[in-house]
Amino acid sequence: MLDAISAPLASFLRGFYEVLPLACLSAAAFDAGDLELAIAGLDDVDVDDWRAHCEFSGGYDADAPAVAAFWAFVADLPPEKKAKLLQFVTGTSRVPAGGFAKLQGRDGVDKAFELRRRPGGDAAFPVAHTCFNRLDLPEYSSSDVLQRIFLALLDGDVLGFSDD
Repeated sequence: MLDAISAPLASFLRGFYEVLPLACLSAAAFDAGDLELAIAGLDDVDVDDWRAHCEFSGGYDADAPAVAAFWAFVADLPPEKKAKLLQFVTGTSRVPAGGFAKLQGRDGVDKAFELRRRPGGDAAFPVAHTCFNRLDLPEYSSSDVLQRIFLALLDGDVLGFSDD
């Protein structure tokens, strides 16, 4: 199989490295998520649309204080951080062509973004389930704690793994 794709792959890579030289990619220490952002660009993440197409579970609803703090935090993020957060919770930094109403799960079927309550309070970290467009959000004691934890997460590797 490798023989069948080696020539087309070599052609693709020659063209790709003309646009983004390997030395630049290596020097910039791009990971897969950074490369996706660089190639695909940033779509405008419409927080109102995202919120309007959100479901809740685990004891959360649209009026829960932790949910309100989360959406306030998201609304205040600059566009590149909104894209990183979207990448963290859905596996892609881009909004579907039809907006958040057309967000899909791992099987290609429409699957709304979901906020689920996670136990642990201030001692717990948020956990993303990208196949299910779900964020398990701890009920933090304040919006300051939520902001501190999410900013640290977004400044790091959004493609990382959880502890459970």
